[in-house]
Amino acid sequence: MRSVLAGTGAWVLVSSLVLGSMVGCSTDPGADAGQEQGDEETDVGCGGKNAPPCPESKRCKVNLDCASQTCVSGTCGPSKDGTASGCKGADDCASKVCLDGACKPAAPDDGVKNDDETDIDCGGAKAPKCGDGKGCGVAEDCESSVCTSGACAAPSPTDGVQNGGETDIDCGGPNAPKCELGKACVAHGDCASDGCGYDQKCALARSCTARFGGDTCGAGEVGDPNAQHESCCTAIPLTNAANSKKLDKYSITAGRMRAFVERFDGNIKGFVSSLGANHADWDQAWTANMPSNMDQLNIELGPYGIDGQRQGCYLNGQGARTYWMPDAVNTSFSNEIAHKYGKDVLDAKALQCATFFMMQAMCIWDGGRLATLDELDAQWGGTYPWGAQGWTSDRAVHKFTYGFPENRLDNTAYIAAPGRKPAGNGPKGHADLGGLVFNITSTFDANGRPRWSRNGSWENHAIPYGATFSPKTRAYWAAGGRCTRN
Repeated sequence: MRSVLAGTGAWVLVSSLVLGSMVGCSTDPGADAGQEQGDEETDVGCGGKNAPPCPESKRCKVNLDCASQTCVSGTCGPSKDGTASGCKGADDCASKVCLDGACKPAAPDDGVKNDDETDIDCGGAKAPKCGDGKGCGVAEDCESSVCTSGACAAPSPTDGVQNGGETDIDCGGPNAPKCELGKACVAHGDCASDGCGYDQKCALARSCTARFGGDTCGAGEVGDPNAQHESCCTAIPLTNAANSKKLDKYSITAGRMRAFVERFDGNIKGFVSSLGANHADWDQAWTANMPSNMDQLNIELGPYGIDGQRQGCYLNGQGARTYWMPDAVNTSFSNEIAHKYGKDVLDAKALQCATFFMMQAMCIWDGGRLATLDELDAQWGGTYPWGAQGWTSDRAVHKFTYGFPENRLDNTAYIAAPGRKPAGNGPKGHADLGGLVFNITSTFDANGRPRWSRNGSWENHAIPYGATFSPKTRAYWAAGGRCTRN
């Protein structure tokens, strides 16, 4: 060491040499292997507050001491995000999946309960819903949408949830009760009425599932924003009987007949045969008069019928027939022409040109039978259905005063959809008891001929009309029907 007398510069030099010999020339905190470089480091040159994170196998105290962010039992381990190698088992990985020495991300098909799954590969935000008996946290974790005491419950028709093939809450499908009016459905069998409507809602009755002629009855024409329409199968309790029967508010529409025949693809004979020999409202002797396929059905409801006892049911001339058929079917009949109005317009209108047999079969299928004369008469409010006042054009479809569409291309324009004249309703609300069409009833004379109602008609038959009986095989352009149902 040189004397301090050498001056300030010499003192500095000596000091530097002394210090250099004491600490060495390196400033690398990790240069001396096996020796910690400060209280903050957890291993040589790494870890702690001021040194870089440590690599795998170096000592650590917390995850932040490690480059992998994984400190296990005081040693830096492999990364748990699937990007680093070095895992020895599932416990080394947050995903619990160690494959080929590397942590793999959680997946909904890895056979492990991980991520936010509530059971193995199900539940949570990313995996499929869990089956019955699997773990759950909330209803959304379960296929059944029912989580009870931490486990997914099996679907039940009393759990207040739409599940298990149900078409609405606790109804429809293969295992739940039938759905009531207005509930969602996908097939007729989902509904208590056996009628799933065009809108995928359970209809009031089987025959009122179509749009036109199904829910187009009441005041106002289709398309009128102020129209007051309802189901054409609306029924009102009888006023002359101490039983639960109801009389339909409206006469049968052409659309309701279409729903009937299409359900059986024209095989009405098969349907009535299935009623058996003891049915209260069907005599099996009548079955021979029924069609068994669509070709025969078209003849039965066409211009001439199977037995030829039809009047005014042709289109070529002054006739009228509201049951629509394709042009090719109409023109296949001798001297007949195509309809001048479309199916939707005609289906909404009152049915006519059908025999007692066809209308009785339809009413039975729909849950009832044709009304009796007494049941209809009991709904009148006096001299007329609406009371004592005389006929006016706002009370009945009568004397050619109604016309829709307004371009009256043939006489079907004068036949209204049921309910268009609410001012003429009876005391209980039954529509068209006067005018529109005669109702062929299930009241017979001594010769078995059905009685017709007192309606009069859209044509020029007086309201009220006198006693009229006609054979069951007869169809007429001013005669239709109305159902009484259970």
